Amino acid sequence: MPVAEVTTGEPRRWRSITVGAVGGLLALVFVLSRLFVAADGDVSRFVVAGHAHTHAALVDPSIHVFETDGYDGQYYWARSAGPSPA
Repeated sequence: MPVAEVTTGEPRRWRSITVGAVGGLLALVFVLSRLFVAADGDVSRFVVAGHAHTHAALVDPSIHVFETDGYDGQYYWARSAGPSPA
């Protein structure tokens, strides 16, 4: 019966680091491509604020408002821009 080899775990750790680095790099490429291709370099387009609940003239800092109802990102944007109701 063959005897199992004892390994130190170093190759396995480097595989985990490599997979994490590749995953992080792919995520970065995805976000940057969305920013520069789909959003035309305007980071506020990630919020997808809609005209039904957001008035572009009243939002500070300014944000791109789409001609749709929008998504929940517009509410998170509002809370982060002015966290305390005044």
